[in-house]
Amino acid sequence: VMQQIANMEAVHLGITHELNVGAEAMAERHLGYYTDSTHEIRISLDSLEYSEPEEVLNTLCHEAYHAYQHRLCDAYDNVGEEYQDLLVFSAARAYKHNFANYPDPDVDFDKYYSAACEANARSYAKTAVARYMAKLEDSVG
Repeated sequence: VMQQIANMEAVHLGITHELNVGAEAMAERHLGYYTDSTHEIRISLDSLEYSEPEEVLNTLCHEAYHAYQHRLCDAYDNVGEEYQDLLVFSAARAYKHNFANYPDPDVDFDKYYSAACEANARSYAKTAVARYMAKLEDSVG
């Protein structure tokens, strides 16, 4: 189910590569992560076992959005320098900075939490979960 949702998220976000979903044991309070070099989303085994389905879905959508953020950075890098200051690329500039200086949540959680890439992924995931829940409610009737 998670792989199918990741596939739908990739299409929705315009990501042209597959997002490969898996699970693994993680440190406490870590729910998931995305690795861009392998296009992998990993979800915490504890989260799968003990969290509500909406929280797991939120993590999946959050991590899928990180894949989208990386593609925005690619677009920024590949556009001519004369276009990089366009407003449309302002988020990509922030994401590039965040990814190059990624704050460790175990060292400085506030810095990690307030990073643009994390704040925007949380916002997207909240909206995405609401979208999925509305679709489920419509289909159940």
